[in-house]
Amino acid sequence: MNSDFKYDKLTPMLRHYVDVKKNFEDSLLLYRVGDFYEAFFDDAIIISKNLQLALTGKECGHDKRAPMCGVPHHVIDTYINKLVQNGFKIALCDQVEDPKMAKGLVKRAITRVISPGTIIDLESLDKKENNFLLSIYENKYGIGACFSDISTGKLMAFEIRNNQSISANKLIDEIEKISPSEIIINSNFSNKKVLKYLNLNKEILINKIDDNKDYESLSENVYKNLGVENFKKIENMRISLIAISNLLDYIYSYHKEKLAHINDIEILDIASYMQLDANTRRNLELHSNIDKKGKDNSLFKLIDKADTVMGSRLLNMWLERPLIEKEKIDKRLDLVEFFFLNPDLSNKVSYFLDDIFDLERIIGKISYQRANARDFISLKTSIRNIPEFKKFLAGLDNKDIISFSKNLPDVSNIYDILDKSIVDDPPVLITEGEIIKEGFNDDLDKLKKDSLSAENDLIAYENEQKEKTGINKLKINYNKNNGYSIEITKSNLDLVPDTYIRKQTLINRERYTTERLEELSNLILGSSDRINNLEYEV
Repeated sequence: MNSDFKYDKLTPMLRHYVDVKKNFEDSLLLYRVGDFYEAFFDDAIIISKNLQLALTGKECGHDKRAPMCGVPHHVIDTYINKLVQNGFKIALCDQVEDPKMAKGLVKRAITRVISPGTIIDLESLDKKENNFLLSIYENKYGIGACFSDISTGKLMAFEIRNNQSISANKLIDEIEKISPSEIIINSNFSNKKVLKYLNLNKEILINKIDDNKDYESLSENVYKNLGVENFKKIENMRISLIAISNLLDYIYSYHKEKLAHINDIEILDIASYMQLDANTRRNLELHSNIDKKGKDNSLFKLIDKADTVMGSRLLNMWLERPLIEKEKIDKRLDLVEFFFLNPDLSNKVSYFLDDIFDLERIIGKISYQRANARDFISLKTSIRNIPEFKKFLAGLDNKDIISFSKNLPDVSNIYDILDKSIVDDPPVLITEGEIIKEGFNDDLDKLKKDSLSAENDLIAYENEQKEKTGINKLKINYNKNNGYSIEITKSNLDLVPDTYIRKQTLINRERYTTERLEELSNLILGSSDRINNLEYEV
């Protein structure tokens, strides 16, 4: 907060804003006020510059107005994504009680903190690349690391146990391969070469965290969040276990519910892949060309013919870590050769894959409870042909493909519930109804029937009033601020019955209501709210 503004003189709302901000100094704070998210003081200045928004002011208890900017709540994710792409961390402070029920200041609390490594919005992420959050922990025994793309649930871990010089070079090479958007590092990290490298990479957000927890609580954290099988995989990699625990703490800081899609640790043995240092990778132009630093004519750009973005991301990782074991190389080449020699079968596989959206990231959004109805339609479309695809693969003359087909799950029950429940072209917002199909929920169907009946009664009432008053141009209109009104032009005011109650005077017409209109209005608007609330629950 600018020193020009004294805390004691601020309005209660802005004092609360400042109090919340104290705990989130590393974040830009967006504060829900009605239909907008607003920022004040220095945060408002930063946000307005980065988003090209008008910087306005708000009465704050001083002679001078507090700098302010705001964005509509229904498009908040778009603005958050732009800020995160510019390297900022965002804290969202939401209203956590109904303003109608509030006594005094509406209760608010931080509900989300979004950073470059924790963003999950599909539109803001590169579809063909993972968005990794990397956690590094160093002690006298070596370096442990894990990295996760929380939008897909991918989680990998590795250790480097060696002298400081070799460890530094290996870790820097791995960071280059992982290409994280954000890094968590322990506050006691001391490797000067790695720290120098990180300081030079200004585009990566670095978070230093205290490493004062005992090993037992760190182990319990991994066990609790990832389960016994994953814990067994990592329990002998003690340095990496600490890195994983730190990463989990960071992810779960403001998300209390279990993230079901982050459920498997893949142990990465970096020695089992071809070691390509950073200079070699750059000169090979694996992901970007040397001249323009763009992706055109890079190796990945030229060979990526994957039918799904998930396939593109897998290919991306394969390029970073070429195989060196002959058996694994031969197995991969045998599969390539099988489809190369059978182009009709290859085209058939492409046909099945063609309708598959980014399942990994859709499932990630569902796990985070950030999915909307259109995400579920994408999920439905993606899994529609899986039973037929499974059957097709099982019939091919290749033991590896047959084995793969057996691992494809039966998802027909998921498809059926999505097909029965959600309309084919739902709206983006999940709080305003028009999502659930008729016949899926009896209570919802009854509410909609009652609402439709009231709307029909309203039409009948309008016709009745036209006939009763002799005003042919009489109309019943709905306005968001005034609800339902009978609108009558000035030329017909002498025909208005005494029972009409004037609501509003306009330039060329008057608005009225009646006891019957209020009854119908309450029925329709009340039903609409109940329908939307029940649809949201369903």
